[in-house]
Amino acid sequence: MRPAQEPESWPVTYITTGGAGAGLYDVVSNQFLAEAKSLNHFIQVKISGDSLSLSARKMDDSLFDILKIVKHNGKLDKQYLAKVEPQEQLNLVNMFARALTFSISALPVDSRPLKKNIHLESDFNKE
Repeated sequence: MRPAQEPESWPVTYITTGGAGAGLYDVVSNQFLAEAKSLNHFIQVKISGDSLSLSARKMDDSLFDILKIVKHNGKLDKQYLAKVEPQEQLNLVNMFARALTFSISALPVDSRPLKKNIHLESDFNKE
């Protein structure tokens, strides 16, 4: 992510992790998530020279996601830069997600099922 009006600024990669033993939450995918899983896991980070590698691993040590960021002569790799999205788009998605979450959680919940009888009549066979 980086601001649309600052195309030469350094992008920021957001990594959210936290499935190391606490309760898990449902994950909703969107265009800004490279990978989204609701499972217990851990991450392994390796930094060497101009390269950063992050591995996301299940508790049995099997790999389920990897991120690699490489610089060449102090500049970010072109493949990485091709994936950069405008920060404003993510902000908009998050704003609507928060609003919907708040709205849904504020709705009154009734434990009784609602039954409605609907009768449809057709005028096709009438003259």
